[in-house]
Amino acid sequence: MALAGIWQRWQDVDTVAIVSTGTGPGMAGLHHREPVILEQPMGRCGWESQDMVLRS
Repeated sequence: MALAGIWQRWQDVDTVAIVSTGTGPGMAGLHHREPVILEQPMGRCGWESQDMVLRS
C-alpha cells in the first residue's frame, strides 16, 4: 500500500505531509478524513523536476 504525500526541503530540514481526503462509508464512523491510498507506487513522476517552482 502506498499513501499520497508531499515533501519539501527548507534550509536543512525535510518536511513531509500525507495527503488526505474525505472518508468513504467504511471509515465515516471513525473519523472525517483518511489518507489518499495509491493503487500502485508512482515514484518520481514525469512532471516533477528540480526546475519546477510551485506558486500559490
